[in-house]
Amino acid sequence: MLEDDDLLFARSGATAGKAFIYKKELGKAIFAGYMIRFKIDEQKADPNFVFYLTQTKYYRLWKNLIQRPSGQPNINSEEFRSFKFPLPPMPVQQKMTREVQSYYAKIKIMRTEAAEVLTSAQAQVEQMILA
Repeated sequence: MLEDDDLLFARSGATAGKAFIYKKELGKAIFAGYMIRFKIDEQKADPNFVFYLTQTKYYRLWKNLIQRPSGQPNINSEEFRSFKFPLPPMPVQQKMTREVQSYYAKIKIMRTEAAEVLTSAQAQVEQMILA
């Protein structure tokens, strides 16, 4: 069973290296065999901070260098463990995480607003066509 803040990584295929952080609000879940699960020592690192690092250009460059190009690109757990990343003091990690989460929240609001505007515009166009 997955636990809150487990980090999951796709180890093979077109999505090799993609990361996901599990949150208990998603409901009970288990991880598939093609995934690698990491538990972060929360005394050393904020799991959200580590996850957000996997969304950076630095991580993507590392992933592209480390994965074995073949018919089925892949990265094994030892290779994932070899990823070196900056680990500032916990208060800095938490501050950076809060900032990123704040931006993601703003993006979510903006996407919702954009979808509403698009829906409204679409309805107006349909009314003009039917008129």
